[in-house]
Amino acid sequence: MFFEDTRSYVEGYIPINNFFDLFYQGAIGSFYMLLKPFPWQSSNPLQLVQSIENIIILFLMIFLVLKPINFKTLRLKANYLKMMIIISMSIYGMVVFNFGSASRYRFGFIVVFFIFYSYLLNKNRIDLLKYKSINPNI
Repeated sequence: MFFEDTRSYVEGYIPINNFFDLFYQGAIGSFYMLLKPFPWQSSNPLQLVQSIENIIILFLMIFLVLKPINFKTLRLKANYLKMMIIISMSIYGMVVFNFGSASRYRFGFIVVFFIFYSYLLNKNRIDLLKYKSINPNI
């Protein structure tokens, strides 16, 4: 919690004392960064639209990530993109408290993730077609 949420420096303060706390707060922060404002936290119609958009984007990201990648080099690049989005959302989720700031900060990371991950999936599809044309018995 932040001072802006609780109006207190003591109440809501969660210290990070070890690696477990860091990973726990990072996991919570990444979901907050991807999904905030939640539908029940929206105070006006624009925040409700933003909340619905965040849920749709999360489902699209899950849909992309669950598609299989057949080639090891492309899989390594895809894993790098997944780690980039997880680490960036975790760090920003732990330090950003404002819904508007969070949506502006995450936009760049999510756009880069979608563009490059879509490129990797397309390259995987093309390479798989080439591989199947060379080896028709598979």
